[in-house]
Amino acid sequence: MIFQYSLLLILCGFTALSVSTETCGKDLLEGTSCIIKLPEKYNDKSNYIKWTHFSSDAVIERRNKKTKSNTPGLTMEEDGSLRFQSVSLKDTGTYIYTVTSSDGTEIGKGEAEIKVYEKVPKPTVKINCTADGNAALTCDVGNSKDPSLTVSWYEDGKLIQNEINPQVFLSSTQVQENKTYSCETHNPVSRVKSESVTVSFSTETYGKDLLVGTSCIIKLPEKYNGKSNDIKWAHFSSDAIIERRNKKTKSNTPGLTMEEDGSLRFQSVSLKDTGTYIYTVTSSDGTEIGKGEAEIKVYEKVPKPTVKISCTADGNAALTCDVENNKDLSLTVSWCKDGKLIQNEINPQVFLSSTQVQENKTYSFSTETCGKDLLEGTSCIIKLPEKYNDKSNDIKWAHFSSDAVIQRKNKKTKSNTPGLTVEEDGSLRFQSVSLKDTGTYIYTVTSSDGTEIDKGEVEIKVYEKAPKPTVKINCTADGNAALTCDVGNSKDPSLTVSWYEDGKLIQNEINHQVFLSSTQVQENKSYSCEKRNPVSRNKSESVTVSCIAKIFLCLRHKRDSSTL
Repeated sequence: MIFQYSLLLILCGFTALSVSTETCGKDLLEGTSCIIKLPEKYNDKSNYIKWTHFSSDAVIERRNKKTKSNTPGLTMEEDGSLRFQSVSLKDTGTYIYTVTSSDGTEIGKGEAEIKVYEKVPKPTVKINCTADGNAALTCDVGNSKDPSLTVSWYEDGKLIQNEINPQVFLSSTQVQENKTYSCETHNPVSRVKSESVTVSFSTETYGKDLLVGTSCIIKLPEKYNGKSNDIKWAHFSSDAIIERRNKKTKSNTPGLTMEEDGSLRFQSVSLKDTGTYIYTVTSSDGTEIGKGEAEIKVYEKVPKPTVKISCTADGNAALTCDVENNKDLSLTVSWCKDGKLIQNEINPQVFLSSTQVQENKTYSFSTETCGKDLLEGTSCIIKLPEKYNDKSNDIKWAHFSSDAVIQRKNKKTKSNTPGLTVEEDGSLRFQSVSLKDTGTYIYTVTSSDGTEIDKGEVEIKVYEKAPKPTVKINCTADGNAALTCDVGNSKDPSLTVSWYEDGKLIQNEINHQVFLSSTQVQENKSYSCEKRNPVSRNKSESVTVSCIAKIFLCLRHKRDSSTL
């Protein structure tokens, strides 16, 4: 006798079906025809069957072998099962069945739930380039309101991001690689992919502070982008004008052009472009529909300074930070001794005693005015406008968010806040900024006779140093992995995260997680993350992800026998 064995491997949960009508799964595509099965033990044709939709007034029932329904497309099979001819979004919800015997006794009750989804729309990739050459790609699905949509992003056809976020961020380095990008939107029952696009960067959107020679655009608010609108841009500080009327554009200033959407483009900004630009939008019938302004300030590149030394007869020395003929009034000077800051102010000189000279220390300097974003511990100055620098003026600086006040009256200075001082020219100096210094500082300038001659404000934001993160790994049952960029107890809401694969940027956004497919896990690449805020950044150690996929197989043993 010979025993023959065959092994049949079947992935759990999957079977081959050969039926004409499908049973309703929990997740259904709009338009599907399917059946919610009534449990077989209640299939007796003499039973009274009633199905009701918990979320609406839809009812179908069979009594005395006669069926009634108040909902088109909802029918009942001979065995009491509920049939949908074509499901729609409104059919989502719980269906309750009640089974009563011919003598009126309830013999069964239960429920089944379905969720209906619309077909996923085909997305398009929209590109937005930032001032520093980076790019944000958005997977756009038009007017779709489907909250279940998730988005997968592909670079040259390879999956790089898979989550609910419709955006992916590219560094300037990635943009310059000229790779193709596409996105795919999917819900539990359908998916569709966009056309591929190649990202290229040419022009940045303007910032308020610009370097001479920058090419940039001042965006017109999107609500005024109609091509039929007449647009006029005028420079408040000169006669520079550009306007589009009846779809024809005229400009009196070389290098100043207008985009199709009405935005103002500078081919290459210069110092004379500093100032306020006013836009006026008029509809085709001549009605003014919008007016506004945008301000820019153009700076020349900081020149490389040299240290000039002047020794005196008594062995002292005066060091001068020399920038030759540069007339940039925004420059401030920081002096460093052996790499450590020793002076930070507008004064281009530092004086050394003969003792200091004999220490043979190295000296260097840099220039620093308080920017809007500052690292905790920075020493900097908020400049008072130069026209109010008269030493006889009374100056008062007040912090809008606290009781911090410093003022100079009759050439005497009083402060209620340690580390806050007033320079000779009335500027506000921070010895070392802290988080509590964040906010708006209001200055008031009063002449010697008590007349207020000016008032204004400056805003700063102080950030703590970005903490060093660690990568935490969570493997899933199917061999995928979720990596978390962990920063312990840090509560800094400004932190964003960059993820790197083998040292190459793959994701750049606020999301602290990245997801890897089992295929990516098996590639044994190294991953690291970097946390950053506007003034600092810190990178984790690299880790190599290793997960064991848990794939369960059902094994059926079949025995056949025959006689020789």
